[in-house]
Amino acid sequence: MSTAIDYQIENERRRIAAEMGFMTEEMFASLAKATPGTVEGWRKLSKGPSHILLGNAYFYEVSDVMAYMKSLKNDCKPYGKRTAK
Repeated sequence: MSTAIDYQIENERRRIAAEMGFMTEEMFASLAKATPGTVEGWRKLSKGPSHILLGNAYFYEVSDVMAYMKSLKNDCKPYGKRTAK
């Protein structure tokens, strides 16, 4: 059960991480629309962006998340256009 104090502590943790250029595991999971369990699985399989373990908390450097997202870029051709043979 979360309390108002737990909520304040978590917000402060997220604020400090963001000021330092990092995302918390929860922030990254939210961005990816993934569950924390899925993000944990990605880490175990060495998928996703690089991470840092500090105590028992995982953090992701924003620049690493951006680079990883760019690596997933899918350059699709416009629908209906064909190349000449």
